[in-house]
Amino acid sequence: MKSLSFSIVCSVMLLLGGIHSSLHTQPLDGRTIVQKNDQQQKSQDEYTEMTMTLISKTGKKRIRKVVQYQQTDDRGDKKILIRFLSPPDIKGTGLLTLEHHNREDEQWLYLPALRRIRRISAAEKSDNFVGTDFTYQDLKSEEMDQYNYRLTGEEVIDSIPCYVVEAIPNNKNERKKSAYGKRIFWISKDHFVLVQVHFFDKKGKLFKTLNAREIREIDNTNKWRAWHIEMINLNSGHRTILKYHQIKINRGVPGRFFSKRYLKRG
Repeated sequence: MKSLSFSIVCSVMLLLGGIHSSLHTQPLDGRTIVQKNDQQQKSQDEYTEMTMTLISKTGKKRIRKVVQYQQTDDRGDKKILIRFLSPPDIKGTGLLTLEHHNREDEQWLYLPALRRIRRISAAEKSDNFVGTDFTYQDLKSEEMDQYNYRLTGEEVIDSIPCYVVEAIPNNKNERKKSAYGKRIFWISKDHFVLVQVHFFDKKGKLFKTLNAREIREIDNTNKWRAWHIEMINLNSGHRTILKYHQIKINRGVPGRFFSKRYLKRG
């Protein structure tokens, strides 16, 4: 079972309904809370437009315009296309993610300057995506069976009551591939939306945080999304801010968008 995609998506993404009354009559454990978050994220298709701002430690800014297309099949596997529209030095760059329930997921990066597509290897999953503070791992769903999820408590973040869930890889292969030794999720108690994440390295040091803000329901759906996401690298002082301008859910996204041929069109 896949869950918790921080895809610039949703969403890096990284993730981001309604509550059933039965939730209040039975205890929730960490895995169940993450599954509820996964259900909140699911849609047949999704289209987003955003401004991505990269901010250095000294305050220097680089601004990019980005669109993202997504489809989800009956098994929960996602197809995600992220494409940069501006500025000229990155225009046409794209990342295609194809998730598979029974084999390794695929990620393909197109760089217009080289006029070629290359596959992101398993060893590169922990690398940062084109200068951002999101790794390739952050931009795809994760296999829930490869992690242990433990409810550690409850906390209020920006006036939002949240469950606090710890996620740790439960097998040697995932521990080796992952950029993180541990993550801690703050998931809202009302709509099971991801509000905050702390990322720890393999030595147990906190080195990255994600904050999701401006959470509201999408028109004509029961889905809730964050319209402002900030990822901060505490080691470098670098930040990536995603400001969403448009989010459309279940409006129809053509299947042809999710091919290497379309990716190369830039």
